[in-house]
Amino acid sequence: MIKQVQIIVFGSTGDLMKRKLIPAFGELMQKGTINKDSSIIALGRREFNSKTYKDFLSEEFPENRILIESLPIEYIKLDVNVPEDFKNLAEILDKDKRPYSEIIFYLATSYELFPSIINGIIHSDMKKKYGKVVLEKPFGFNGKSYKEISEILHKVFSEDKIYRIDHYIAKEAVQKMLHLKLNYEKFDKLISNKFLDSVSIISDEEIGVGNRIEYYHKTGALKDMVQNHLLQLLSLILLDSSLMKEKGIHEAKRIFLDSLIPSSPEKYLFGQYSSYYQACTKTGLNHCHIETFAMIDLMSSLQHLEGVKINIRTGKKMPKKYIGIKLKLKEESILPEEIKGREISVNIYPEASISEPFKLPDIKMEYKDEYAYLLSEVILSNNKYFVSNEELVSSWKIIDEIEKESSKIPFSIYKDGSYPDVESKPAGFINEHS
Repeated sequence: MIKQVQIIVFGSTGDLMKRKLIPAFGELMQKGTINKDSSIIALGRREFNSKTYKDFLSEEFPENRILIESLPIEYIKLDVNVPEDFKNLAEILDKDKRPYSEIIFYLATSYELFPSIINGIIHSDMKKKYGKVVLEKPFGFNGKSYKEISEILHKVFSEDKIYRIDHYIAKEAVQKMLHLKLNYEKFDKLISNKFLDSVSIISDEEIGVGNRIEYYHKTGALKDMVQNHLLQLLSLILLDSSLMKEKGIHEAKRIFLDSLIPSSPEKYLFGQYSSYYQACTKTGLNHCHIETFAMIDLMSSLQHLEGVKINIRTGKKMPKKYIGIKLKLKEESILPEEIKGREISVNIYPEASISEPFKLPDIKMEYKDEYAYLLSEVILSNNKYFVSNEELVSSWKIIDEIEKESSKIPFSIYKDGSYPDVESKPAGFINEHS
């Protein structure tokens, strides 16, 4: 069904709007998910009008100029720390009498601004118009800060109206892997300590932190990647599918995440690529041992996963970009000879694929763009492929526990374009992937 919606974007001058949301809005219009009478309100502190704002969006991506010009975008200057700006926005919204089926607030800002935005919505009486809210990671800095964010969000929005995006869930290979797990028993039965020796979640990038260095300097790989994307991938591959069918995906993921037990910190490895020091110097930041590489080991207390080794690895300035899941099967099992002892790879990047004899299902992906797909699900009120409050509480518990022991974790400075020092790595470190 084509809908007439209004999407109000806080933080509309940032990279997320330029790189992700604009193409997503374009595909939603082209697919007819939203109609031409929809409204996109872009909010920011800069002195733009709607025309100069569109020019600004087109500067970095001139190939998107025609798309940008076609979108129903109106720019409104707003400083989230100025209450009068929210009252002005509320008045503008009140004058718009078009019959929107959905009004969506999109918080494309740092989590540090969430309280100011929500308080602005409350005190300007804009809450009379609220519908749904979409949030981007990071969801806080630790469990305590996330709880504070959650409490203020729930002052305005009920849980079913809060959509916490993790775009890894929307990736083609992940969607197809989940479909395979839920509908193909021969694959799903491998997720058991009867057959599974270990599972590794890998997300390697060739690039460094780039213009995100100030954010990364305070955050690091553990919170930037492991806390959200990689724990989500882990929960999707290892959750109990029968429990998911009975109680839903969010409860199945929550139960799995609550079962995770970090191993001793001496088995982990943190690292930092060598040119990070120079990047700090250029930007005037004091150098510190923030990790651009993180590898952690976990175990699960769930009966069917007891004894299965779990490894999560992510790094910047790696030899090549790769995202995937590795399932190492046991030699001493009753599995068919063709897969006994083998490593089954679910490859997410550079292509969506899986090791033989399995095949990813040939299901049609309605949207090419991950964000277009996720926004369509927001419009349709389907929160299945978003992250629940309980999942985040559980994942932050794991990260907080690991961070308490961070001083005991081995740390390696590694050359750009290479893996951390072999001498620093714990046993079981995977130095290559196929």
